[in-house]
Amino acid sequence: MKAIFAVPMASANAVLPPMEELHYTVDRILCGGYSLIGQAPQRGINSVLVLVDSSAETIRAMYADPDYLWIERVAEIAVEAVPAEVPIGR
Repeated sequence: MKAIFAVPMASANAVLPPMEELHYTVDRILCGGYSLIGQAPQRGINSVLVLVDSSAETIRAMYADPDYLWIERVAEIAVEAVPAEVPIGR
């Protein structure tokens, strides 16, 4: 599950749950983590926007935690990518 949150910063780092809590496995493949989107100043709080990829339980716990400001759930859409054949001229 993915969601965007505004989270506080401390020592120039986003304050998030430990990476071990963000990780999850799908078919024995380790998944999850976060991506920094950008700064999101809030009144009196130095904060950033992050895209969090984690289990539904972790996302719900972050949603319930007043330290994290939930912005939006991110829908995942399966897209079949077709490789483009582009000739490389030299």
